[in-house]
Amino acid sequence: MIVCDLPVSEQKTVGVHFQMINLYLKNIKRKSKRESERKKKKKENEKENEKEKEKEKGKEKEKETKKEKENEIDRKKEKEKEKMNKHYPIKIKDPSEYRPSEKTSYIKCNKIHSLTKGLFQMKIFLHNKRKKSLNLKGVNISIEITGPADINPIVKKSKSGIYFSKIMFPKGGVYEIVVCLNGKAIFNSPQHVGVTNGKQFRLTKFDNGYYVGPIRSNTITGNGVFFFHTGETYVGSFSTGKINGEGALFYPQRKGLTEKVYRGEWKDGKKDGIGTIKYTNGDFYQGEFKDGQKSGTGIFWFIHGDKYVGQYYVDEMHGDGTFSFSNGDEFVGCWKKGLFHGIGTFYWSNGDKYIGSWKGNLKNGKGTFYYHNGNKYVGNWKSDRKHGKGTFFWKSGSKFVGDWHVDKRHGKGTFIWNNGNRYEGNWFKDKRNGKGSFVYNNGDRYIGEWKDNIRTGKGKIFYSNGSKWKGNWVNGRRNGIGKLWDANKKMIKGKWVNGILIKQI
Repeated sequence: MIVCDLPVSEQKTVGVHFQMINLYLKNIKRKSKRESERKKKKKENEKENEKEKEKEKGKEKEKETKKEKENEIDRKKEKEKEKMNKHYPIKIKDPSEYRPSEKTSYIKCNKIHSLTKGLFQMKIFLHNKRKKSLNLKGVNISIEITGPADINPIVKKSKSGIYFSKIMFPKGGVYEIVVCLNGKAIFNSPQHVGVTNGKQFRLTKFDNGYYVGPIRSNTITGNGVFFFHTGETYVGSFSTGKINGEGALFYPQRKGLTEKVYRGEWKDGKKDGIGTIKYTNGDFYQGEFKDGQKSGTGIFWFIHGDKYVGQYYVDEMHGDGTFSFSNGDEFVGCWKKGLFHGIGTFYWSNGDKYIGSWKGNLKNGKGTFYYHNGNKYVGNWKSDRKHGKGTFFWKSGSKFVGDWHVDKRHGKGTFIWNNGNRYEGNWFKDKRNGKGSFVYNNGDRYIGEWKDNIRTGKGKIFYSNGSKWKGNWVNGRRNGIGKLWDANKKMIKGKWVNGILIKQI
């Protein structure tokens, strides 16, 4: 407790001062609170701004990642395109353009110059290791030529050597030339002379053909050309003595061969990877290969305008694929050994459509057929025809539910007309035959036998007014002995002819 010893007047003045001081202190506290609150708000706003910035950065990162993924996808597509459209290491239109610069030893073949169409003259000069001409006086010279064509050369001597006169050398042929002096071969395998367009080059003989190119450690390695005895010519990459890498195989033009040129990847002498095939009839394939056959995804363009895009297995369309016909039809679905097999959809150019099961290019199993006129069939198929249980909907509103056989209503079934009539019973070859009941839209009801959509045989009819008739029917009319009950259940027995009562019994 504070005790004040000042007089009363001074105490009042001091009290006033204290009040002023208290007000000043209160104002200072208020200001400090306001400043602290403002600082808190600033911090909160800064935090919110930082969060918004982080969100924007996250969105930008997501966009960047999306762009990177899209770029990666584009790069992969470009790489695939590059693989599909890649030019091979040896750019060559025809094998005859390949000209190695190596020269044979001991024998030299100069240019073959054409005398007439397909007629050539070739000179062969003999020399020793020092490249000096040989003295041919008193020497018996014999030359044998083996190759695709039978050639019997006329040998003529000269001071500089020997030459053949007017010999047929077919273009692009590979020939083995053996030169014998006094019965001894001075030029023989493994080195041979290949003749293409009047130029000679050095060949290495193998069991299956001739090779032109580098050989390392007694194995074929690198880029070269191989002439097969069967007529094919390969231009491209080799490794470990086999065709490996990228190259082109040119097929000979003869009956029975459909392929013309293959360009693409190889593995151990077989087509393996991505490649293209051009066929003799103008067809073209581009896609994947495995073990020398079309396997994987590929595209086949037919010369007449058809096109297939899908999967292959062992050289046949197998798996999922789309076949577009030149007339506008299209099939999308499963394939097996080159045929529609499994679930698939066929679109006809006239607007018809089928969705369902296939077997051997034919509709087989459950499926739905949409007709361009608005009709629809839902049910079973066999050998491309409606067969088994099925329902046919007409655009007009009529409907049939029942058995089908070879595209016709056959067996038991129910037909409901759009006018309210209804038949339920037996069918034979698309017509009402046998026992069945027919309910008319006016309330009448017939139960009995039918023949070719007409009431024929035993039957009874119940009329909507309560009357009833029972007896025989012929061509849809009452004929023969029958009974008629009126609405009051009064019965008349008689004989009817063409629906008219002619005699009561």
